[in-house]
Amino acid sequence: MKKPVSPWPFAIVGLLVLNAAAAFTMLFISRADGGAQVVPDYYSRAVAWDSLAASNAVTAATGWRFAVVDPNQGDSLIFTVVDAAGAPVVGFSGQLVVSRPQYSTPVATVPVEPGQRLAIDAAPLPRGLYDVRAELRRGETDYRPTIRFERR
Repeated sequence: MKKPVSPWPFAIVGLLVLNAAAAFTMLFISRADGGAQVVPDYYSRAVAWDSLAASNAVTAATGWRFAVVDPNQGDSLIFTVVDAAGAPVVGFSGQLVVSRPQYSTPVATVPVEPGQRLAIDAAPLPRGLYDVRAELRRGETDYRPTIRFERR
């Protein structure tokens, strides 16, 4: 009479194959978006961190608020800057820098001239999470807020 075959060797081999398949799947997924992203010019950004912190403190001291009007409406993103009382603040020059949190380089940079509304053409922007850093100047006041929003 023949001895019955134990299922344990097949289970162990099956688990090893499943583990190898999961490892290759994770490797493929991790490389699908270009892999690791290195921030360009990271050393000079790190050296300038103190001046960036001081600029952020000045921005917070103005009491102004930077916001996106409606990120899911139409083909343009409109931003507003309002003071503590809610009145619009206008007359900025500078630029708006649009980036995705998962990428190290900006998606778009939009120049802003005095009297021009703060807007970005959103047609080429797919759905997802975005950071917008405003590098604005009004008179002698630098204003450098950053906001994060989701475009659906």
